[in-house]
Amino acid sequence: MAKPELTYSELAQHLRLDQLPSAEPPPELWPRIAAARQQLVRRRRLRYGIGAAGAAFALAVLLAGPASQSRPQPASAVDWQARAQALELQLHALAPATGAADVSAMQAEIASLDRTLQTAYDEGSDEDRLLPLWKKRSELLDALLDARRRHLQISRI
Repeated sequence: MAKPELTYSELAQHLRLDQLPSAEPPPELWPRIAAARQQLVRRRRLRYGIGAAGAAFALAVLLAGPASQSRPQPASAVDWQARAQALELQLHALAPATGAADVSAMQAEIASLDRTLQTAYDEGSDEDRLLPLWKKRSELLDALLDARRRHLQISRI
């Protein structure tokens, strides 16, 4: 037959709790306990610091990655899109002096180029394809503006 389990009061009667060793460590042990605790805290802070620095570095690499992969532009590079837009504003400010005859061929070529540009943007083309188109559009607008200023008749050969 198994012995029944003892309750706390029965255990206290059998064990004589007043004769058990005290749970308080000796006074000379406290400095070692405090030093071990401080060392544990320092290690934990160091690990968290290293982890935070690593995360910050990884974030910096991720954010700087696409910027470093982009193609550097030379200092003398022309922003053909901005130039074309500026020329178009000048062209609209300058009223056609010779009527619509001087713009028909050039306007048709610009309209065709605009459709090509729109198609390139719709396809998500990169700058290697867009830059020559904007350059050509800028040159066409410059030639049209020059012709209007000089009152020249433009004809296609």
